[in-house]
Amino acid sequence: MGWNQVKDVQNHFLFQHIPQNTDFYFVHSFYANPTEQKDVLGVTNYGLDFASVIGNEQVMGVQFHPEKSGKYGIQLLDNYCK
Repeated sequence: MGWNQVKDVQNHFLFQHIPQNTDFYFVHSFYANPTEQKDVLGVTNYGLDFASVIGNEQVMGVQFHPEKSGKYGIQLLDNYCK
């Protein structure tokens, strides 16, 4: 919980104009465990590496709160909308 880095693992458009390993705001410790590694777009380490951003085609989800993550959270939301 709190601020932690997210690593873009696929050079995905969702991370355009966002530096690698940018901190985003996490509120809880739950995370998805996707069965398809190709769906993992971003990872975070919190004792272990876990999928903090997943996506398949136009459906994407993040474990953190972009709306509470400052300018890069807003950039991520803007990238999604484009």
